[in-house]
Amino acid sequence: MVNTIRWEHGDDGVVLLTLDHPGRSANVMNAEFGASLTATVDRLEAERDRIAGVIVTSAKKTFFAGGDLDALLRLTPADAEASEADTRQLKNAVRRLETLGRPVVAAINGSALGGGLELALGCHHRIVRDDPAIEIGFPEVTLGLLPGCGESSAPSGCWGWPTRLSTGCSVASGADRRTPSHTGWSTRSPPTRRA
Repeated sequence: MVNTIRWEHGDDGVVLLTLDHPGRSANVMNAEFGASLTATVDRLEAERDRIAGVIVTSAKKTFFAGGDLDALLRLTPADAEASEADTRQLKNAVRRLETLGRPVVAAINGSALGGGLELALGCHHRIVRDDPAIEIGFPEVTLGLLPGCGESSAPSGCWGWPTRLSTGCSVASGADRRTPSHTGWSTRSPPTRRA
């Protein structure tokens, strides 16, 4: 199985988790990511006493693009039970990250859509680079689908369910180009440095 998460443990006790799916231009939610996230959270729990905090970021241009559409299109009714088990595994891993007992911060350097936003909402804080090209939202709601990882309904301190869904729709459809801090998805947006 391909490992999609790099681990760096600093002398200060902070673990930097870098999402980086080898051979792909974007990080996506699929079986490889699910296995990597589960193994990473297992390690975080095992080494919790040596960990002061966790930062989750991406090596890609986007933070996380959401579901792996190629894998989703290959699903058949015969895959339903395995797909449901994979979804439960992801939900469990994100919940375990949220309840790790150490501060977890999502350092969002690019768009966080669908499952990527749910992963970020599973973190205690979200810091988003101030860039008008970054999109934050649940594009699946424009197709009548609810986010499947569970964090969209978690009490993350952002907002209630109807506001979160309507903002997810407007951001996903391109109607709202405000920075993520203005839409409430992040705790702050540091300015982008320009060369």
